[in-house]
Amino acid sequence: SHATVAFVVAALLTGLPFTPPAAAAAPTFESAPCPFVLPRGQVEGETMDCGYLVVPEDRSDPDSGTIRIATAVFHPPGGARHPDPVVYLEGGPGGSPLKLAGTLRDFERYYGPFVDSGRDLILIDQRGVGFSQPALECPAFSEVYLDLFDGRVGDDAERLSGDQMRALKVDVLAECAEDLRAVAALDSYTTAEIAADLEDLRSALGYERLNLWGTSYGTWVALDAIRDHPDSIRSAILDAPLTPEADPYVDAPSSFARALDEVFSACADDPACAQAYPELRAVLATTVEQLDALPATVEILDPIRGERVLMSIDGATFLELVFRALYQAPMRAALPQIIYAASDGVFDTILTVAQLDVLRQDFRSWGMYFSVLCHDEIPFSSLDAFEAAVAEHPGLEGMYADFEIGPLPFELCPRWDARAASSVEREPVESDVPVLLTTGQYD
Repeated sequence: SHATVAFVVAALLTGLPFTPPAAAAAPTFESAPCPFVLPRGQVEGETMDCGYLVVPEDRSDPDSGTIRIATAVFHPPGGARHPDPVVYLEGGPGGSPLKLAGTLRDFERYYGPFVDSGRDLILIDQRGVGFSQPALECPAFSEVYLDLFDGRVGDDAERLSGDQMRALKVDVLAECAEDLRAVAALDSYTTAEIAADLEDLRSALGYERLNLWGTSYGTWVALDAIRDHPDSIRSAILDAPLTPEADPYVDAPSSFARALDEVFSACADDPACAQAYPELRAVLATTVEQLDALPATVEILDPIRGERVLMSIDGATFLELVFRALYQAPMRAALPQIIYAASDGVFDTILTVAQLDVLRQDFRSWGMYFSVLCHDEIPFSSLDAFEAAVAEHPGLEGMYADFEIGPLPFELCPRWDARAASSVEREPVESDVPVLLTTGQYD
């Protein structure tokens, strides 16, 4: 390698004896008890097995320590008939499919078709996520995130502005980065390294090739794997693809506006919807203005902790809830009713989305989320371009003040101190690997 050649030259010039750099240890897989609540109907050691993939934290450093990536392998009834498994790649970044698996009311409905294909199904908590070790958690951020649901800190009666909330979140996250640097090399928690982990997983478990099923950010991981290890990938499904050349920040305002236009048009084209909700676009704009002038206060249940959380809904918060509702087909269908109900001060249906936002704190490793963003995305975008994109959609700008998709990562990443990824990470992937891409009308 180039590194070895450079070392030889340096040794000759200095008169030092030449010792080749140590080769990275081969990846290993260690069986272990499942660290999560098993989905209904699953039996450890029979229908599924768990363990940890052990890999170098920093593959560029032969002296790097190792990390452990939590893995679960689900077997089809009667055993696998095909040698190539399906590997599910969660979105986020930082989403934990293993934490989520035990909470699914119908695991078979969600994953069943892939198990029924006669292949093993592999779920992994990507490096830095969930049950993997180390997990890049930011508990103080999750606490502040939930505390700010009512727009205030603790029992403080003063409501914070979006800019003030963002500044508080940035400070807490910067402190989290400082804490995490004591236990992890944050520059090693990247999309390309996750893709390399997949290759090591294939090797350690003895599979010849993998079928990848990625959703959202997981599609970027899949694309990196296809680019870097094409001979190891049999096929891939990219569900709601996030492609490397895209700029999700600069694209976000126009994407949100386009999705809203789709909702407005679909309602206008449906006679029953058009009759019940005739001025949907105008009512949304008016509702946002009303809530900015006089925010509503509601209670939502934190189902994990069994506590009730106060939530203040101003115009920006309502737009964020609508944004999140677009991810869910049942909620999308209900958006006309949700918008009209909110104009009358009723928020019952949309609070389901808010409750999912509470749950998200338990299934996402925020340190991994921002490690990926600050390494792979933000260095290739700009705050000026984002703000220009927001300015093209007046009426939506308030939503981005303290939103993760907004100025927040641009302000945080210089304090996260991550080096920029290689420019190849931003180039389109070309490959002969068979790929099915699926995207939605409202995506």
